[in-house]
Amino acid sequence: MHYSLTSSDAIDFYAIGGVNYSRFGFELDLFGIPVEASASEVGANLGLGANFSKGNNITPFGEIKYIVSDLDQLVITAGVRF
Repeated sequence: MHYSLTSSDAIDFYAIGGVNYSRFGFELDLFGIPVEASASEVGANLGLGANFSKGNNITPFGEIKYIVSDLDQLVITAGVRF
């Protein structure tokens, strides 16, 4: 979910909130002995983002969010929307 915080002609800031499901796993053969592990967690996404207006149909954006769970992680995202 995005919640608009401020808006101007050049930049729009928004808050990020949501639910996250993370899962990881691996399998390997270590000197003939199979080793495997996996885990999954449900957590919350909390962060901030910004859209940068360019005056055309392309909108650069950036986000930083933290996933709160037993598998905590910081996620930084940048890209363009068109």
